Amino acid sequence: MLAQLIVLRGDSGSGKTSVARALREAYGKRGLAVVGQDVLRRDILRELDVPGGVNIGLIDTVTRYALDHGHHVILEGILMACRYAPMLQSLREDFAAGRQISTARSRKRYGGYYPKRSNAQKPAIARNPPEPRKITSSTNGLSARAYPLRRA
Repeated sequence: MLAQLIVLRGDSGSGKTSVARALREAYGKRGLAVVGQDVLRRDILRELDVPGGVNIGLIDTVTRYALDHGHHVILEGILMACRYAPMLQSLREDFAAGRQISTARSRKRYGGYYPKRSNAQKPAIARNPPEPRKITSSTNGLSARAYPLRRA
């Protein structure tokens, strides 16, 4: 089975963590990592949510590491678009295209010197990513999108 990346975003108190816990409990076995923005940012780094914060790279690295090792990942947090959109888009593009990306390459990308490729240079799957499956939870009507991830 292909690893899945599920991103749960929403306002504070909207039920993201509860849905992530419920999904983990329903999965019932090893191989599902829950990557929580609050855990990494507040508990581990003790960092405020600021533009360019260290937590953005750490969230990216932990998520990629788990996916690279075959774990399904639920990434949950407020993940404000103004701060986290480039990281989330990069995860989606890289894993939807079936590429395993090392953490060193992701650091280069965020450092601004990772070369961009034109659409013609990207694999067809990157130009036309798979359609996400919508998952709706009964908890607060929260919905999520799951993107099937392809491995090379």
